[in-house]
Amino acid sequence: MFVLALVLNPFERLSHFGDKAAVSQFTLHTILLETYHHVCSRPPKNSCSPDEQATYDKEKEKKERSISEAFFSYLAGKGAFADWEQNKAAFEHVNVSISSSDN
Repeated sequence: MFVLALVLNPFERLSHFGDKAAVSQFTLHTILLETYHHVCSRPPKNSCSPDEQATYDKEKEKKERSISEAFFSYLAGKGAFADWEQNKAAFEHVNVSISSSDN
């Protein structure tokens, strides 16, 4: 979980992992999906017919695919994450200011 917290922090991302860490984007993806399964994947509350189970399984796969696509976009700095580097300083300024004033 700590590894994911570092990677999903946009100020850290992969900066703490050097070449000797032997951690690839695919290993991190596997950790993310395992964590997702542990935290979010639950069987349906009620027993269901085979058709309902098939629909449930397809929706679950669709969510996992969306998570995977978003994760790889995040790591690559594409899509919704494309302008992060340009806006990082402003985001940090606002959030550090808010955090400091809360104390």
